[in-house]
Amino acid sequence: TFQSEGEDSSALLSMQSGEGQAITGLAQITSITQAKSTPGWQVIAPPSQTWEFVSLNQSAAPFNNISAREAITYATNPKQLSDVLYHGYYPLTEAPSSAGQLFYQWKVPHYDSYNLAKAKSLVSQLGGLTVNLQTTSNTVFWSTEAEALASQWALAGIKTNIQTTSLLQLEVSLKDGNWQAADS
Repeated sequence: TFQSEGEDSSALLSMQSGEGQAITGLAQITSITQAKSTPGWQVIAPPSQTWEFVSLNQSAAPFNNISAREAITYATNPKQLSDVLYHGYYPLTEAPSSAGQLFYQWKVPHYDSYNLAKAKSLVSQLGGLTVNLQTTSNTVFWSTEAEALASQWALAGIKTNIQTTSLLQLEVSLKDGNWQAADS
């Protein structure tokens, strides 16, 4: 018998009471951590079927300038994000694919990885960099991640304005080209 639960906490309570025998698709890191620490429970993580990224609008300033795109790349520390926000549960990738997908390649030749000194230098060459980062308001996940990105970018001298919108508003902005960066 399959039963749909509205959220992770309901599913965990069902398991703890003995009513449930298995859970699929826990969404929150705290729920996964709780499940892993429960004696007698086994947590199996399948290969990731998706990847997380920040989109940059290369058709509009400031990201129509490759130096601005490189500054963001160099200023972003994905390992720190994964470790701090997601307890290292998500594997890192340099490609727009993940381990559970076809053609997955986690290392990409000449990938610009985290390098704060290079990020600072590029921001200086640009005369500063201000980014409007759009994110959706539907979960704490997105707002927390956007704030973490803004903190990392600030270390390189990048000023970030976080714009929290609905998913519909974000989609309209993306379609109209009226955006700079999106974390969704």
